[in-house]
Amino acid sequence: MALAKRSRILVVYTTMPLPSIASAIISSVINSIVESILEAPAQQPQPPMYAAIARNFPAGTLKGELQVPLQPGSVQIGDKILRAAPGLQIRNELNMIVLSGTLQRSAYVRYQLDPAGGVWRIWLLTAAEVAAADFPEPERKQLDPPPPPPPPPPQNPQTPPASDSVTNSALESTGSSSQ
Repeated sequence: MALAKRSRILVVYTTMPLPSIASAIISSVINSIVESILEAPAQQPQPPMYAAIARNFPAGTLKGELQVPLQPGSVQIGDKILRAAPGLQIRNELNMIVLSGTLQRSAYVRYQLDPAGGVWRIWLLTAAEVAAADFPEPERKQLDPPPPPPPPPPQNPQTPPASDSVTNSALESTGSSSQ
């Protein structure tokens, strides 16, 4: 407490310790944050914004299956090896530009050629876009490796295996020639 004397008026200054002020401010801020959280209505999780946006592809785009890895200066789509145009843009399923070295798997794509015949734009398609694109059946194949072939059918136990009959016939031929 400090006393100050001014012309006939006595002024009393009380000082509050700094830690008490800081703790009061912090507790009021925390209380207001907790109250705002508790009073906020529960919100339903929103689907990502990109999920609702349908991509419109330019007229004249072609469909195909992009093969990886990409060689510098060329792109393989289906069975064709095409020249990559300067400034080639590859856009992923979220319509974001990606570098060609980041592609790890084959994918169905739409692509656009420049006037010189080089691949100018490539869009990697989502599963819904592949279904809507109506790829022809020969091109619409499974992108994963094919399953292993089925095992051969079991042999009939009543018929002797082929190797025994060959051995028996070889023995008969050698036995008949020695007599």
